[in-house]
Amino acid sequence: ASYSELIMYGLTSVAVIIGMCQMRKLWYDDSRTLELDNLLLIIAQTGVFMYAAFSIIGTFFQLEDHLPAFLASLLTLIQTTLQTVFILDASCRFACTSSHAYQ
Repeated sequence: ASYSELIMYGLTSVAVIIGMCQMRKLWYDDSRTLELDNLLLIIAQTGVFMYAAFSIIGTFFQLEDHLPAFLASLLTLIQTTLQTVFILDASCRFACTSSHAYQ
């Protein structure tokens, strides 16, 4: 893992958090159920969790030699979790006024 990868994960995490804050203005449809695309997203996220967990465990015991790889695995876990929560929440939101649609 390189430092550019760490910067990329950090910036995308910040972008997702900004997107979450902007999406809070939209209305939430609580009658929506778990659709196929959201179910597939959750299944894929499970694979990412397992991969990141094994990477974190593997690099933790050699932390002084593999610190960038450990941080990249940790940031991967954080960023994909934020992104999955953002997508699941955004799939239930909609613009109710024209001003929401333009923002």
